[in-house]
Amino acid sequence: PQLPAGGAGGAPRTAAEREVAEVFAEILELASAGPDDDFFLLGGHSLLAAKAAARLTRRLGVEVPVTTLFTHSTVAALAAATGDLRAGSTPPAPRPAGTPPPLSPAQERMWFLYRLDPQDASYNVYLARRLRGPLDPDRLADALTRVAARHEALRTRFPEVDGTPVAVVEPPAPVPVERLDVSGLPPAERQAEATRLVTARVNAPMDLMAAPPLRATLIRLDDGDHVLCVVFHHIIGDGWSQNVLLADLAACYEGRDLPGPVLQQGDVAHWHLARDAAGEGDAALAYWRERLAGLPALDLPTDRRRPDGVRPRGAFEQITLPAGTVDRLRELGRGTGTTLFMVLLAAYQALLGRQSGQHDLAIGTAVAGRDRVELEPVFGYLAGTLALRGDLSGDPSFTELLARTRSAVVDAFRHRDVPLEELHVRRSGEPAELFQSMLILHTQDEGAGSMDGLDVEIFHAGHTPVRFDLMVDAWPQDGGFGLTFGYDATLFDAGTVANLAALYVTLLENVAAEPGARLSRLLRVPGAGRDRLLHDRNDTALELPAVPSTVALFAERVAAD
Repeated sequence: PQLPAGGAGGAPRTAAEREVAEVFAEILELASAGPDDDFFLLGGHSLLAAKAAARLTRRLGVEVPVTTLFTHSTVAALAAATGDLRAGSTPPAPRPAGTPPPLSPAQERMWFLYRLDPQDASYNVYLARRLRGPLDPDRLADALTRVAARHEALRTRFPEVDGTPVAVVEPPAPVPVERLDVSGLPPAERQAEATRLVTARVNAPMDLMAAPPLRATLIRLDDGDHVLCVVFHHIIGDGWSQNVLLADLAACYEGRDLPGPVLQQGDVAHWHLARDAAGEGDAALAYWRERLAGLPALDLPTDRRRPDGVRPRGAFEQITLPAGTVDRLRELGRGTGTTLFMVLLAAYQALLGRQSGQHDLAIGTAVAGRDRVELEPVFGYLAGTLALRGDLSGDPSFTELLARTRSAVVDAFRHRDVPLEELHVRRSGEPAELFQSMLILHTQDEGAGSMDGLDVEIFHAGHTPVRFDLMVDAWPQDGGFGLTFGYDATLFDAGTVANLAALYVTLLENVAAEPGARLSRLLRVPGAGRDRLLHDRNDTALELPAVPSTVALFAERVAAD
């Protein structure tokens, strides 16, 4: 198919502009790009910006931070900015032969969470696909075995030695695939039974110590209709890894040769640890200590006290942000030099500020950790988290809040190489979590398509992880966005979160219509009987006990200044 063209301002005029224009065209799937073309006006977003920065780093031989693209978003401006850059840190490379894979700080934290509660399945990651067509189950199982042979993470277990977790990579071996058959049920009942089976496997805990935390199930509905479910623990892979697995699985099933050796999770962890030892992260660490000093905990009113010794119980509320609203929010972003994520984040900060009565709060988000081309094909836990501190003081207009949010996001991306596990943050003398809520905008390929004569569709299951008190995931959906509000049902009632989700959509619609209005106006809900949709701050049942931070428990590795 013919690709759309950019080409604003004519053809590139310098070698650097040509390199930048070619990367823009490649990432944004354009026929061409010109000097005045703006990455974000052409449809770019944060994840694509990271990919573009990674490709430019490889092409130009200098480190191109993704934040440079945020501040120099046209072809000409970015090409000029690269002239001021110098080579950054050494690129990632395989660790020395015979060196056991170290655990990253994020993996250590994940292992510690597992040891606190081995029955918790909140950190299971899964992909489930409906495969319609003439499937060869044996060939699929063999393909999965080949993928596991390619990626060490899929063959790694995490036993404890002298009180410390270690990574043990098992030699390549056939990956067992559980095979189930529901074709004997009436046709109308097969999908429901397949959903029940997938949901059970997605929510079953993993034993990280005894075997690699990976399991696969193939469910036969009839001769030409199957469901494949692959579950792995977050300690070995992240959301990006799902697409790596799917792409490699399709290639192996189709008999295609995969590219040469790829870096492994242990290689990347070894590279990061070497950079830390060389002091490359010292400036970023100092930034985060200063940025997050004195950060108050988010104190949302809840329906019940936090139960002592009771495992959180996950639930979710789904709502849709209409396509027309999303289009207007994108236009707002283009007009203010911001991304859609920044718009959604600023609105979410305003929403939680309204509910908590706080002007100073932090919201977490995830970053892919794949800002170098060499890291894109790695299956592993490379994703990281950022704590984005919001400033709602002074009843600003939304456009003013958006400018503050943009500055906070750009600075956070500039210092993203330091994992939050390495921070030493204390409030009132006691360790605490850096944030209690997250917002994630999902923009990656969801993996539907085809595979050697098979039609591949996403198959949904009921996985309700509880990683934070409240978490919002935004997914592209029919031109708009589906918003999933995941929450701890031991704290919140379903109706409370439904009201909160509806208020968020109303706020975004108000922002789209009147972005220059002050927050107090945008957050006013006609007909609302109270100042908050959640509970009154004077409700004595809202007193929450202090909860020790699993992040801070690992932060002791870094000496306090």
